[in-house]
Amino acid sequence: MSCIGTVSALDLGRRFSDRQVGSTREPFQYRMEWHMQPIDLSNAVVTFNMTNCVTDEIKIAAGVGAGTVDGVASYQPVDVNVDTAGLYRCQFVCTYGGAVYRSPSIQQRIRANPDAPPAHLVPTPTHPIVLPPGVSLPVHPPIIPPPTPTP
Repeated sequence: MSCIGTVSALDLGRRFSDRQVGSTREPFQYRMEWHMQPIDLSNAVVTFNMTNCVTDEIKIAAGVGAGTVDGVASYQPVDVNVDTAGLYRCQFVCTYGGAVYRSPSIQQRIRANPDAPPAHLVPTPTHPIVLPPGVSLPVHPPIIPPPTPTP
């Protein structure tokens, strides 16, 4: 089986690109293949599941209808599906002609603000950033304002 869209294979499994809380723009997609050939999902029953990795709460368990002839299973999330930050595992299940095809478990991180740095890199008065030995931040010279003209 191979990935399309926002899915990419990683050494420790598969994961979707990080998503911001409330982001429904990109669908979850996966291409189902058998021996490098797409499985025709046009007559399959496709479901999508998303479960919180920490609490095992089922966030999404939805039928998505049929997939495509070229094996693409797709689920378009709605606001309530992506309203909670956390780490989730996702899976497509396709039932076709009595056979059941499952995608691998795919990781999805939903972040409150994907542009914010990870918490361990945000300095606080009691917890400054500590750099590893031999690493330093660049030092910039102070900005000196131009002299004011004298009359």
